Amino acid sequence: MKLVGYIRVSTDRQVEDGFGLAVQQKTIRTWCRQQGHTLGRAIYRDEGYSGTLPAPERPARKYGERGG
Repeated sequence: MKLVGYIRVSTDRQVEDGFGLAVQQKTIRTWCRQQGHTLGRAIYRDEGYSGTLPAPERPARKYGERGG
């Protein structure tokens, strides 16, 4: 199955606690490989600005609508 990856951090603390974008990306790639899935496109990154946007304008929604 082709999947779309989406990674996001909203605080510096997430990065400090080991949940930064690089860790999330590695986790997604590893899980996909272990489960026999492929990523349809590159992993989309949201570096924390979207929490201030109205829901219809957030990147995650737009990525889903494009269908990976």
